[in-house]
Amino acid sequence: MHYALEFGVLLAGRLRRLSEGYERLLEPGDVWFQGAWEPHAYEFLILPGAALSFGVLPQVLHAEGLRNHARYDWMVPFVVPPESRPCPPAARRREFLSLAGKVIAHQAVAGHDTSLWRHLLFLEMMLLARQEWAPPSQTDAPPPEAYSRVSRAVGLVLASARPVHLGEAARACDLSRSAFCRLFRAAMGMSFSRYCLRHRLGVAAEQLRHTDAPAKAIAAAWGFNDASHFGRCFRRHYECTPAQYRERQT
Repeated sequence: MHYALEFGVLLAGRLRRLSEGYERLLEPGDVWFQGAWEPHAYEFLILPGAALSFGVLPQVLHAEGLRNHARYDWMVPFVVPPESRPCPPAARRREFLSLAGKVIAHQAVAGHDTSLWRHLLFLEMMLLARQEWAPPSQTDAPPPEAYSRVSRAVGLVLASARPVHLGEAARACDLSRSAFCRLFRAAMGMSFSRYCLRHRLGVAAEQLRHTDAPAKAIAAAWGFNDASHFGRCFRRHYECTPAQYRERQT
């Protein structure tokens, strides 16, 4: 799990990706979308394998210049269920590989324009991915100000190791609890409580990977009642215990 949204293109090999109980096999030129704090895993089935992925902060997709194009709600492909996200047809694979190659070529050349080219090529791939795609009919696009309204609550979550209470988050956004819950789900694709839990689990997992701190200490540092509570939550999202997760990372 990670805070940034993820958009990727498989360059070589064959890739199996799992997300929220949904499994997909990708061939070179296929793309994927991953939501914020969404548990996921991947495995290369054919090697050598290579992929290009973009980590995108939600606020970037809500930037003023992008919001002006109302036809394209840039967040929707990341927040609908995994099985409903864009899967461009095989005929598009060559186009995605060509665009990915341009991104890599610009990365290899130092210059002031590199980040701008990368941004433009990313948007071109996003547009191409959506070309034959329509979101599920029951999806309600969030209003343009949705993310800017809930961003204060997101900031509270990212700045705090403790659980942030719903009432506290709603007050920070100057909204009632019910209005905040609706707006947050529309903007982020999940409930506020689920978002908070995934954030704390994601950071705890980072510490399991990169430190020798005991799981009990990590659980306490990130607001879990005790090691048992932490273990139950962790298994639900990662399908393994904290100890097994740490062992797999070594």
